[in-house]
Amino acid sequence: MKLTDAQKQTLNAMYENDAYVEGYIYVETDNTADGGLRPVHSIPVLGFYGNWSDAPMIDGGTAIEDLYGTGAHGSYIGYDYYTDYTGIVYPGSSDIGIYTVNPYVVEDEYPAGREAISGSATIAQYGFTLIRNAAAVATYVKTADGNITVSGVNNQVSSMFYYSNNAEWTNYGYELGAAVSPVALGLNEGDKFTAGLVMIPPSIMSRTAN
Repeated sequence: MKLTDAQKQTLNAMYENDAYVEGYIYVETDNTADGGLRPVHSIPVLGFYGNWSDAPMIDGGTAIEDLYGTGAHGSYIGYDYYTDYTGIVYPGSSDIGIYTVNPYVVEDEYPAGREAISGSATIAQYGFTLIRNAAAVATYVKTADGNITVSGVNNQVSSMFYYSNNAEWTNYGYELGAAVSPVALGLNEGDKFTAGLVMIPPSIMSRTAN
């Protein structure tokens, strides 16, 4: 599907966050030898103008933002606890707790720059709520030298939706196991790493109009 410059300008002016576009594929056949007209088939096509991967994948707000009141907005469905949290198991315990930087108290302000965990602790899981279906969700760890390890791949994870029969949101609070241990990664005291989730939109919608 190709759009003219004028069409692109119109779409850009009307839609801030990209837009769906539709068109038709026409399949024609030769007419009969005696001049009879054979049917023409028109097949509708739905496309997306813009970058399909730009839009957020998870519910607004995080557990830490809810705790410290630092988020731009809360959860779309009102369940911040279930949105974007990291589950930690500390040494000497088997319980999974939500990582809040300071595990003992909620400070007056978010302790930015002091994010750390014990080398013997384990990132056990991630909790999140999707607002778009995902073709795949996986955990990853990126060390300071650029090495990336991907694990815990889950295919076809569905988003939350409103179940009108019960008048409530459902399919929220998904939990994905991680089992990330700094010691097992060969990290030492003071080493920095990034751990989190990567989410891939359904590949059937990955192509964009241009």
